[in-house]
Amino acid sequence: MDRDHGSFLASIHEPMSSILFEVSLVTRDVRSKKIFILLFFNIVTSLLITSWSKYSDSVCLTILSTFLWIDVLSLLTVLLGFWVELKKPNKIFTFGHVRCEILFVFVITIVAFLSALLTCKECFVRLSNQPVISSSYMTPGVLVTIFSHLMNRFWNDHGKAFNHVFSFSSSNFAQEQLSRLSRWICQSVPGLSSVLLPRLNSFVVFLSLSSILTLITDIIINTYESNFADTLFGFIMAILLIMTVLPLASFTGKILLQTTPIHMISHVDKCLREASTMDGVLEFRNEHFWSLGYNNLVGTIHVRVRRDANEQVVLSHLTNRLSNLVSNLTIQVFKDEWSWQNSSPSRLLRQTDSTSVFKYSLPSGSSLLNSSPVMTPSALSSSSTMTSIHSTSISLPPSASVSGLGVGVKSNSGHNSTNHVRDWLQNV
Repeated sequence: MDRDHGSFLASIHEPMSSILFEVSLVTRDVRSKKIFILLFFNIVTSLLITSWSKYSDSVCLTILSTFLWIDVLSLLTVLLGFWVELKKPNKIFTFGHVRCEILFVFVITIVAFLSALLTCKECFVRLSNQPVISSSYMTPGVLVTIFSHLMNRFWNDHGKAFNHVFSFSSSNFAQEQLSRLSRWICQSVPGLSSVLLPRLNSFVVFLSLSSILTLITDIIINTYESNFADTLFGFIMAILLIMTVLPLASFTGKILLQTTPIHMISHVDKCLREASTMDGVLEFRNEHFWSLGYNNLVGTIHVRVRRDANEQVVLSHLTNRLSNLVSNLTIQVFKDEWSWQNSSPSRLLRQTDSTSVFKYSLPSGSSLLNSSPVMTPSALSSSSTMTSIHSTSISLPPSASVSGLGVGVKSNSGHNSTNHVRDWLQNV
């Protein structure tokens, strides 16, 4: 038994020491001190509201406690962002650990969604057996929740990852209705346009509506002694929470699925249209642009160019066009080749795509406009910068002759000689 206990401690010692080492890296950051203070304060207020929701048996306070725990997790996202900045890309994680922030935000939204669903289930259960609600904790709970969230918003503002998701995710139903109301008010009072016209933060909208519903519940219970009001308004608050986190979960899920961000599609299309007009560029193929994190756009594209085009010049101009949008760009240049067409008696040239392929991986903000226009053998052999793959397909008519290869073919030599030369060229 002691041996098993010792082996268990030995098995968890190494991962625990690794986790403590990573945490120590974050604690050394000066910015983390403020976040740790806020984290401690939010944990205390979240535990307080959770205990009040248990004592009062109120669904409304349960939703407010869930919202405060979301604030706690958002502070952990900020600390995770500090850790991501310290970790550099390596052979295993070639793009670094930027996606960890988006993954954590996605997990937070899914946890909030599931918690709201469980609250909706609890509301349906209470329809048959409505408990007695103690309303003495509702008003203090609303005040504590508002104060705790405002502390986070004005002192930390949720961090870069959450702010990016708030800015570019789609609006929920409550935000759209408030935006319409704000536009109507600004038509009457133009001076309020700077305050009301910008889209409100979805968490602020949810907290405002939830606080109003909780205070109305407190008034109804104290006036009419109707405990059903807590179940009804608690269910409405749970639906509001689902409507708040669903756009955030959808936006972060699309990032994890490597789709092109909706707010970047028009900009990328404009740059590609401008790049397609460059001399030598024939078409773009397999273009794919996706976001790694809150501000890192990655792209890959295949470019087909003319036979006489300079690959490095095309690459330089294309990189210059996309460098303002894409922080990490990979380009493959396909250069057209010309070959004889067997079945044509007039010896027409046939255009094929089986040509040299160059792959360039460019770091953030780099440009090849100032580089040398000559591709040296050492540059071609560098596997970290480019990879060269050359393949040529040639077919000859029966009357053609091959020079420079030590083989001659005459038009009256018959089909056997022609087939022999064609097979030899294919082997080459």
